[in-house]
Amino acid sequence: METWLKKIPLVLESENVKQIKKGYSSDIKYIIDEKFLIRIFKNESERRRREEFNTIKQLGNYSEYVPKAITYQMEEDFSYMVLSYFAGEDGRVR
Repeated sequence: METWLKKIPLVLESENVKQIKKGYSSDIKYIIDEKFLIRIFKNESERRRREEFNTIKQLGNYSEYVPKAITYQMEEDFSYMVLSYFAGEDGRVR
């Protein structure tokens, strides 16, 4: 397990951690216990990413198709957000 991944409490409490390498984002992404999505990114984009998290949080109030924003955390060497996860279809398959 990556050193920084050990700093995320949700990961330490989980039974299943699976990395996602698909998508257009440069984020490092993990599915946790098929319930949560963790998106990890550099602190340089922290301000913009906190705004993104807050937008997701607001939009989640209007639609069940928007993930729920669970938490946002800034660590010394990275930041991350935790969102609810629901499986979907891979857009590249179509």
